[in-house]
Amino acid sequence: GPNGAGKSSAIGMLTGQLAPTAGHATVKGHDVTQDTWAAARHFGYCPQSDPVWDHLTCREHLRLYLALGGECRAASSRRTDHLLKVLQLQEYADAGCKTLSGGTRRKLSLALALAAQPPVLFLDEPSTGMDVLSRRAAWGAVKGKGQ
Repeated sequence: GPNGAGKSSAIGMLTGQLAPTAGHATVKGHDVTQDTWAAARHFGYCPQSDPVWDHLTCREHLRLYLALGGECRAASSRRTDHLLKVLQLQEYADAGCKTLSGGTRRKLSLALALAAQPPVLFLDEPSTGMDVLSRRAAWGAVKGKGQ
């Protein structure tokens, strides 16, 4: 949609970050204001601003997100390696995020949203700053949900 159409606001309401001004919103049957944590278990979210820490590497970010989601170490390692490959992040796997370009940080943010293989994805400007080849890889990953 066009700028100012309310896309980010709608995503904010669906992720429980903003309270709806009227009505209610649900994700997979869970009210996002009453049962935010249950709703959050069903979606991955790539916000407009990258949710990455400068002192962690791409690999560390993915393993941390997967560990917080309850993945065992072996499964986390396999999923991390797969996402690094699919989103063309392998050469940056062990680089600190402080050194990454804006487009590469966006790819990592998208990888984090895809990490737990959620049934629902909320993507707010996920390919901003990416070059054409990275954009193709990113949208291919989204279409395949990181498979």
